Amino acid sequence: MPVYTFVCPKCGLTVNKVSQVKDAFPKCPYCRLEMDRQIKPCAGFVLKGEGFFVNDYPRYHPKERGPS
Repeated sequence: MPVYTFVCPKCGLTVNKVSQVKDAFPKCPYCRLEMDRQIKPCAGFVLKGEGFFVNDYPRYHPKERGPS
């Protein structure tokens, strides 16, 4: 199961909790309000190795023409 980060809208308390998507949101132990799930930005990724578009299809560079 994934780890989600929950934030209290009133006091700002942050809690990490292992839960399923369908589970109820936890309540803040201090304010007793339902906490909001924080959406984390996705991490970037780098294509390394062979078999990717960048490696298999290099940019097209037309051959220079000589004098006509």
